[in-house]
Parts: sequence; C-alpha cells; structure tokens
Amino acid sequence: EADEVAIQVQCLVAFGNMVGRTPNLSVGPSRVYCNEFVSIVGSSAKARKGTALSYVTELLDPIDAEHLLNCRDSNLQSGEGLVRRVTDGNSHHSPVIDKRLLVIASELAGPLTAMSRPGSNLSVILRDAWDGKPLSNPTKENADKSTGHHISIIGHITNHELQELLSENNKQNGFANRFLWFYVQRKAVVSFPETFTDQQLEPFRDQIARALHFGKQQQQFRFSDDAKAFWDSEYQRLESEPDTELDGITSRSAPHVLRFSLIYSVLDCSATIEVAHLRAGLAIWAYALESTKFIFNQSGLDETALRLLSTINCCPGVKKTQFYKVFGNNKSAKEINSSLDKLRQANLFKCISGGYYPLEYEHTNSTNINKPKQIDPAKQATLVKESESNLTKPKKVPIDPANPATWRRAYQASEVE
Repeated sequence: EADEVAIQVQCLVAFGNMVGRTPNLSVGPSRVYCNEFVSIVGSSAKARKGTALSYVTELLDPIDAEHLLNCRDSNLQSGEGLVRRVTDGNSHHSPVIDKRLLVIASELAGPLTAMSRPGSNLSVILRDAWDGKPLSNPTKENADKSTGHHISIIGHITNHELQELLSENNKQNGFANRFLWFYVQRKAVVSFPETFTDQQLEPFRDQIARALHFGKQQQQFRFSDDAKAFWDSEYQRLESEPDTELDGITSRSAPHVLRFSLIYSVLDCSATIEVAHLRAGLAIWAYALESTKFIFNQSGLDETALRLLSTINCCPGVKKTQFYKVFGNNKSAKEINSSLDKLRQANLFKCISGGYYPLEYEHTNSTNINKPKQIDPAKQATLVKESESNLTKPKKVPIDPANPATWRRAYQASEVE
C-alpha cells in the first residue's frame, strides 16, 4: 500500500546518514555531504507514510546496529536539544563520539509549532545543521557546541498541518528550501500486505553493507568528464529557471541534486560521480518540485474551484445542485460550470450517474466502471483544499437536510484528512 516514492526517498536519506561525513564532493570552496532533510506529506493514516518507513527500517536496521542504537532520535523540539544530541562536550555533558544523527519526526507538526514560540532558535539551528556549520546557542552560558556533525531529517506531516504551521517567515528565510517536500498517497488497498523474510532481504542488505563500507573508506568523490559536461548544462538550466512565488521553497535545487547524486554514487561503490547518478538526483528533484507546486497550491485553480474540489473529495457522489449550497446560493450557474470545467481539464474528478466523485474513488455498485488508475501526486488536487489552502478559510453554509451527516463532514473541513 505504501507509495514507492516514500520508500525510496526515506531509504536514501537513512543510508546517507548511516554512511556519515566521510564521503564528500568538492564544488568550488564548498563540500557536499550525504545528509539531507525531507518531508513526506500526505493524509493522516491513509497516505501510509509510516508504512513506507517501516519497510526502510526493516531493510536497514540489521546492517548497522550502532546507528540503530545511538544515532536515531525522534525529538526535535528545540535547538538546544538538537545541539546537545551531537555536542562536543562541556562541563555538563560528555562529548558525543559518533555524531551521525537521523531524526525521524513522525509528527513534523511538533517542530513547526515549536519554531513559532518566542525565543525559539530551532529554525536557525536546523539551517546550520543542513549546511554542516558549527552549532551553538550563544545566548546561554557554557552552552553546548557541535562541530563535525552529520544530521539528517525525515519528517511526516499532513498537508493541512503544513499549510497551517509553516510560517511565511520560514518559507522565505531558507528553512523550507533546505527540505525537499514529497507528496505521497496510498497506492492500493491491500488487506494482507506482503511481508519479506530475512532470506529475501539478505541479498539487498549485503549490497547496502558493501556500499556502507565503501563510503566510510572513500573520502573524496569527483565528477567524471562526461558528468562535468552534463552537470554544467543542467546547472545552467536549474539556475535560469524563471522566478515564481515558490522561490523561497524551491531555490536550493542544485545542492539537493548533488547530495542525492553523491548518495547514489556511494550506493554504486563508485568514487566517480557519473551522468547516471546526476540523472537520478535530478529525477528526485523533479518529483519534489512538482510535489511542492502541488502542496503549496500552485495549481492555477481559483477559490471557487478549490472549494468545489474540497466538496467532491469530502462527499463522493455529491450532485451538481448541491454545489450551490456550498456557496450559500451566491454563485451563478456560469461560475459553477466554469470552475467545474477547470477541474475537468485538470482531470481531478469523475462523474458517475450524475454524481461527482474523487478520481481515485472506487465505485463498487457498477460492473461498467473500471477500477481507477493510480494518479500522479503532481496532478491530483489537494484533498480538502478549503481547509488546507492559504487562499480561504472554511465558511459556515446551510446544511442539506436530506443528508446532514454527509454535508456536516464537508463543512468541517479542518477535521477531514
């Protein structure tokens, strides 16, 4: 049931942390390392974010017992706590020897909330952690400091929480663009998901263990001649992208591509970054970029279309006549039809026997309706956009007495996944 993108990305980030700070790539005066920050965005419970992570940990945990025991944490509530976790040591705390740290924030809403508290330095510390800069809390006497750390983050969050809690300041100050945001969804409904035996996983673990050993021994990575020429062209393309409203979230494309390319190179046990590794890194970036456009409401849909889509997703089978009540009978037929046309052109719903349904809805009452295909997250509209969008807040509208339970769900958008 888990989204393969969620499995792949979390596996890459976890491996990138396990291999540590030894493998690096020099780009001018800067060094690129294998630590990354990603956030998996999807509906609570239904997106199977945790299920995807379970497959990753099942695969990786037996490979590096020390990392499992000493280098993972779920606490990300303060900058001071994070620095202490990888401290150089002071009169109060012993130095941490292994400074690899994989933070798995299964509720990224918590750290985002903590950042909004007066005096919080969590956003600043996280930005410096991604950059690999020394960490400290200069406002406190004898505070912990950290150098040579290797911090990676995997976060899980719903779209609604992300829209509500990611402040405009953190969208623009470099926090948001140090993360890659991946929209994921459940890929199938499977009553008895497949399990894997150790015997089945062992060949993969052996390959990863070899790559881990290689990465810890090989320090300096370099581009092949072909990769240099390819990257020069791609870098020019990435850096010449036109400005958009999402620049604060997407303006760190090249560093992300290089970090994932380096991870792929290590997994290949290759000290030379080849074109294939760069293409793989670019593919990760391309998916994240489309997800970001989708997550942060760059679909080009107006407020009316967004509210109609919210209603369709909340109330499968809703009739066209009921759309007018969503707007308190203040929208004309021309406006409703125009917005429905936009949703139809974007392939965001389907119509069955006069009822409007989400594209992924499985109609069980008709033998003539095929099971809908899985859809690309970049093309699917945000679920319950009325509550998740920055454009509008849910409005109280009359309840249809013919089906009060259904319509109550539609209006209480903030409670719907």
